Amino acid sequence: MKKFIVTIIAIFAALAVAGYAILSVDWNRFNKEHYYTVVTEEVEIEETVISTGEVMTRYWYDFTSYDENGQEQVLELSAAKQLRAGAYLRIYVKDDNVVTSYDEVKFEDIPQNAQQQLQ
Repeated sequence: MKKFIVTIIAIFAALAVAGYAILSVDWNRFNKEHYYTVVTEEVEIEETVISTGEVMTRYWYDFTSYDENGQEQVLELSAAKQLRAGAYLRIYVKDDNVVTSYDEVKFEDIPQNAQQQLQ
């Protein structure tokens, strides 16, 4: 009986750890291709009025970006805030052109082949 209780506790502990791990993973970044770009001044602003009367603003960017091999890809990115001009971005992409997320990065963190294309 004692082994049975210890086994049940171990199973619940393992399930709790697995559940936490699954919930803490950012699936928009997990197992995606990375592209790198620099933010320019060119932005299209889209304003939408929702039912409460509040105005929601989206900023749309078209970027020429490069993967770690220096291969070019044109990507469209939507952001809830205006991005800082001159900032370098790592863009997470699935299915060749669907942007799922982005992070601002330092130039030194960009792969060498992409750095050469961005200079």
